[in-house]
Amino acid sequence: MKKVILILGILVFLVIAAAVGGLLYANHYVQSPAFKERLVAEISNVTGGTVQIDTINVSLTSRVEVGGIKLDRSDQKTGSQAFSTKKFLVKFNPWGLLRKRIEIEEIVLESPDIRIVSAPRQEAPASAAGGVGTEQTGTPAPAPQESAPSQQPSAQPPPATTPAAKATIDLVIQKATVKDGRLDITLPNGKRVLLENFNLQSAFESTNEPIRFRGQATCEKVTFDGQPPITNLDAAFRFDKDTLFIEKARGTALRGIVEADGQAKIDGDQPFNLRVKASDLDLKAMLEKKPDLVQAVEGTANATVTLDGNFANSFDVTGKGDARIEGGKVKTTQLKNQIALIPLGVLVQCVTWAIQLPELETLVFNKCETDFTIAARKVNFSRIDAQAEHVRLKSSGIFGFDQTIDFNVHAAISQQVYDKVPPIVSA
Repeated sequence: MKKVILILGILVFLVIAAAVGGLLYANHYVQSPAFKERLVAEISNVTGGTVQIDTINVSLTSRVEVGGIKLDRSDQKTGSQAFSTKKFLVKFNPWGLLRKRIEIEEIVLESPDIRIVSAPRQEAPASAAGGVGTEQTGTPAPAPQESAPSQQPSAQPPPATTPAAKATIDLVIQKATVKDGRLDITLPNGKRVLLENFNLQSAFESTNEPIRFRGQATCEKVTFDGQPPITNLDAAFRFDKDTLFIEKARGTALRGIVEADGQAKIDGDQPFNLRVKASDLDLKAMLEKKPDLVQAVEGTANATVTLDGNFANSFDVTGKGDARIEGGKVKTTQLKNQIALIPLGVLVQCVTWAIQLPELETLVFNKCETDFTIAARKVNFSRIDAQAEHVRLKSSGIFGFDQTIDFNVHAAISQQVYDKVPPIVSA
């Protein structure tokens, strides 16, 4: 019996030693130049492009780290695609391997750069039926001359074509991390985009030219650089030839609903068109970072905006829209601290006096709406009309993206309030 136990012990020891030896050999092999060359060759074979990898650092117990990845692929029909990243890191749970599962805990991309350049399209010549550059008119052409039997008609060169400009998309990210169902993206300007429980599904309808596919994206929560988040985002999209169509996108923001649709081309100046509709946005949620205003304002905002522009020039954006506020209420007594910050003047003195009247302590607006256009990095409010029981405000002006403000305001008060105006103020 003791010999059997001894033999079993020796066998178990040999199995463990073989497993450890195999693990050490595998760990040594995956970090050898031979493995890196084979990996580069396999990736090149799959992608059809050239691949460069600087370093490979593999720990079969926890992580895989690849440094200096560069992938270039070019084709006369589809254009070129390039991808590079400073570091690609994958952390996994080694115990999952015992259950024949790969459990990834974290994926990190440092300085990923994606560059897509479309193939130039060949534009047709100005005229095909009447020869290149020949205009057809209603005058009948003279009868053709008979040629000698020995003469052969000279071959005409094919019409020349003009290549169109190439379209380029260059996406640069400082860092992207996937962990615990969250995608954390840091942009080159330091701003962060966080997507939680992001799910993307797509299906190709055509892999030949032109490429067509459609898909669905859902995300439980999207946060951009600490701004109020968009939750329960659901978007349907499709790609056809050279245009991405957002068929419908819907999400919850500021306790209201935001819907959008539009399209964007990937060639030329990459023009886009976007339509956004916002319903029942809570004003208190908009002003949550300004405590004094949160206590003073109530209501919900509704707006529609149409934007046109191009990704090649981020400043070239135009648009138009309208907005209105439902159930608008302003507690003027809560604005005393805000008014005190304004340099003293006759207008401020009048306002400071007016908000002390009982009729003006709380303004309930039965009408509050505006129309605006967007151009040259400015929002031009052509009309702002706000009407309460004793006050009506009409305004127009310009708000610049650089925080410049230029507005004209006309205020009217009811006779009931005007009769209470002291003579020194009314004069």
